[in-house]
Amino acid sequence: MPNRPGSRASAGTISVCAIIVTYQPDLESFARLVQIIRPQVATMIVVANSAPASAVKELENAAQGGTGSSPAIHIIANEKNIGIGAAHNQGIGVALAEDHSHVLLLDQDSTPATDMVARLLEGLRTYAGPEPVAAAGPMVVEAKMVRTSYFVRIGSIRYRRKTVVPSDGPVRADLLIASGCLIPVPVLRAVGQMDDALFIDRVDTEWCLRALASGRVCIGVPAAQLQHSIGHQTVLIPGLGREVVLHSPLRHYYAFRNSILVMKRPYVGWAWRRNELILLMQMLIVYLSFAPERGRRLRMITTGIVHGLTDRAGPLEH
Repeated sequence: MPNRPGSRASAGTISVCAIIVTYQPDLESFARLVQIIRPQVATMIVVANSAPASAVKELENAAQGGTGSSPAIHIIANEKNIGIGAAHNQGIGVALAEDHSHVLLLDQDSTPATDMVARLLEGLRTYAGPEPVAAAGPMVVEAKMVRTSYFVRIGSIRYRRKTVVPSDGPVRADLLIASGCLIPVPVLRAVGQMDDALFIDRVDTEWCLRALASGRVCIGVPAAQLQHSIGHQTVLIPGLGREVVLHSPLRHYYAFRNSILVMKRPYVGWAWRRNELILLMQMLIVYLSFAPERGRRLRMITTGIVHGLTDRAGPLEH
């Protein structure tokens, strides 16, 4: 059983440290997230990117809503946007120093179920595969779209979708999104923290690939639920009757650049490289055929490809 909220882990106990990364968040959504996750964890750390003193005060006020006041919330305020990877690492550093047993990554666009953490912990305990587990992720329901939920496996050529229903047991999932990802602290010590040079996009993918290269696997837990908002809008592809989530042109830059940067890592297998190349080509066709702002999207994608080929990392300096 989890130990008392607010206490640190001792030998054999479970103490989950939730790390919530924000960037100019909607305060109502943030307050709802805090209210839901607070009873499920021992400690909450909010890493606020681009947060002046006034914004920190707003976050503190929003976090006071709901019932109860335990555990307390520790806010780390960054004056500028240091990226998702670096922000996660700030929170992970605190979790490691305080000897928590697990780290739970969350972002401001997520709404977990009230029993999500317990379900993830159960999934880690009951997974029947032969490999050691690096992390567990929930079944993600995209807030902007209605579709069958699935977990991603790396195929020989293209990504494969393992469709699931909540009653299914834990399944192997080669790639997990960061939000809702529960990682045992011993795994973080062995595999390492997030690659902050990627800034945003593919940060979670790179970590999962690094964990896979270490002989561990990630798992999806269908009984654990998380509603997550991905992208800014959707676009309907004529003839297919299928919606695709669109990110901003700036996010296209990071997606293409970071995919190329990760492809160069020596521990990344050729199967993932093939899968990712095909995905990038599909994205390029969709963005330049059906999305608005096609000229700007093409410029950002082209810049991302050039920067990836020339090993440029970190934030894009305009």
